[in-house]
Amino acid sequence: MDSCWETEEPILLRKVSEGDWDAYTRLFYHYLPGLTRYIFPFSGQSMQDTEEVIQEVFLKIWEKRETLASIRAFDRYVFRMAKNKLINILEKQRLDRNTRAQYARAKEAAQAETETSLQYNEYQNTAHRGIAALSPKLREVFLLSTQEGLSLDEISSGLRLPKETVKKRLYTATAFVKTYLRTHAHWPALVLWAFLSR
Repeated sequence: MDSCWETEEPILLRKVSEGDWDAYTRLFYHYLPGLTRYIFPFSGQSMQDTEEVIQEVFLKIWEKRETLASIRAFDRYVFRMAKNKLINILEKQRLDRNTRAQYARAKEAAQAETETSLQYNEYQNTAHRGIAALSPKLREVFLLSTQEGLSLDEISSGLRLPKETVKKRLYTATAFVKTYLRTHAHWPALVLWAFLSR
């Protein structure tokens, strides 16, 4: 700092503390080049962020101008303010990036979930159409087995049919539904088969 400025700065600070706008402007333009050189490399070489930091710093100085006359080593004071403000801006940008990234991930997950849900409904509807295409006798045995989870013996007892008849009907119904799924759905029958037990 040159000797002339060492003499002038305390006078300017006192005048600024009294609300002198011209003194404030002189102070601003004196520190502008040094602050720009100091902040610019740390701002990711963003002139917009650099200008924002300097404007925020000098706005704060004007708002607290009544205290300026008591500040010693104003140059260190103003550079420390700039450093803290820059840290705050960079942290906010980091949080904003994280928030945007989280939003993007949540949006993708929601879209994927919606697509999966639509596919599930489509595939389940295909399976149910296949079941509906069965004859009433075959459908009855098939649903008791796949939906109710009954064994051949339980179905045989409940319907008062020979176990072999139940077994044959279940085999025929299962073969039909699997064929229906293979010809009407885009997933392999083995995968779609899971829908039938829900």
